[in-house]
Amino acid sequence: MIIMEVKEKNNSTLNKSRTILFGFELNRSQTVLILISSFIGLFTISYELFGFSIFYLIYLIFGTLPDYLSNPEQYLYHVFIYNFALTITKIVVSIIFLYLSIITLKRILKIDNNKIESNRKIIHQDRIVNWLGFKLSHDQSILVFCLSLAGILFTAQFFIASLTPPLYMPEMCCNTIMKTPLEDLCCIPIGPNWFRSHELLINYARIVLSGIFLILFFYSLITTRRGKPITPNKKIAKTYGLLVFIASIIIFLLYLTRFFCHIFLFTELAHILGINPIPTNSYQTNDFINVITILIISLSLLIGSYFIKESPHKEIKLNESLTWFHIKLTPKKAIFLLSLSILFIFLFGYTFLTEVFITNRYFRLYFPNFLFLIIPYGLIIILCYYTIDKIVKRGRLDKFIESIEDSKEITTRWFKFNLTHLYSLIFFSLSIGFLIIFIYQLMGFRIVIEIMQLDPNIAMYSLLIFISYMYMVIILGLFFIATIYTIKQTIPSIKSR
Repeated sequence: MIIMEVKEKNNSTLNKSRTILFGFELNRSQTVLILISSFIGLFTISYELFGFSIFYLIYLIFGTLPDYLSNPEQYLYHVFIYNFALTITKIVVSIIFLYLSIITLKRILKIDNNKIESNRKIIHQDRIVNWLGFKLSHDQSILVFCLSLAGILFTAQFFIASLTPPLYMPEMCCNTIMKTPLEDLCCIPIGPNWFRSHELLINYARIVLSGIFLILFFYSLITTRRGKPITPNKKIAKTYGLLVFIASIIIFLLYLTRFFCHIFLFTELAHILGINPIPTNSYQTNDFINVITILIISLSLLIGSYFIKESPHKEIKLNESLTWFHIKLTPKKAIFLLSLSILFIFLFGYTFLTEVFITNRYFRLYFPNFLFLIIPYGLIIILCYYTIDKIVKRGRLDKFIESIEDSKEITTRWFKFNLTHLYSLIFFSLSIGFLIIFIYQLMGFRIVIEIMQLDPNIAMYSLLIFISYMYMVIILGLFFIATIYTIKQTIPSIKSR
């Protein structure tokens, strides 16, 4: 147990310290929220990178590649290129996200954050940003900046994954096991298990859709770094209204692309592309109605989000109680609950975005099934957001942080960093959440391995799958050890309070 009193900094110095990230000045609340996000990214992206992407690349190099080179006529160039292009792109994107998480953690955990270079341009707190008709606070500007940075990387991944040469004839689609994301978006059902599209549509959709997203994201990166002084009569947007707008515009653009695929495939406008229109049927009509329904809903939400404004409020007093589902929250409980809520909103939000916007498998579902699949994700995300908003809004998080750090500061050693009591509490909370997730995944791997061991034929036939599961168990075990280490290092500091 390594516990020591911080002698070089007292509370007054700590509260005056500043953290600068990507040029943005961060207050204590913003620093805490970004620290939580970075710690989550460190574990989740590392697990995704080393547990799945790199292992799959090794499998392609030592499994698929030798078979392809020995019998190239028996393998489809489409499948071969698709696997390598998509896997390498995922690895590159994961490495970039991991690098951003590491440098953010290092920047926040460094002791000398208050030493700022005088010649460095700093984006200060007291400003308001005009973004697509919204008035954004400094908090919201940082949020949009981070989402735009991530959006650029995901758009690049989406674009490269869609570059695969088509396996089908130009006027045929898309009854293949391996489809690119854009193929799934542009393929229209014309039968129970039969879809149609055209190579030209996919090529145009790839360029136009990626171009629109990149323009929006780069515009957001530039705009959020500029701003004007705050004026009292300016009402800023509510954060949940801003998130509804972002989700609505993404869904609207994706389904607008699918709408034009219907128009250019099944009407006389097909002649503009130099192709013959395809006769309509009930399957195509039902999908077209589903697309129009989703477009109307997303457009309504998009317009409605402009009218959700932040109303003036008074800051709470420190002794004002806060309850969450009739549970009274102390500062320590609030930080614990905030950390877990951000963790689960990341996990479920990332899973939902990956399923919908990367694999795009929901485009082939009827609208009721679409709602049935997104409702569980939506309820969990809404619950997590409600918890985060409950703790953060009206300056509550600042009060909780001030209460936790309003006495002699106790730190513990975590790898090469000294953690304050607040940061120890955050890392402890997140490690508990990760520990539960890792135990659940280890139980799932154990069940699969036991099933394979019951049947020798399955075990012999699936030797490579068995090895892959063992590899995943080892990787998961390493992360399990890392969480145990973090809990062991942070719990003495918390108990000593």
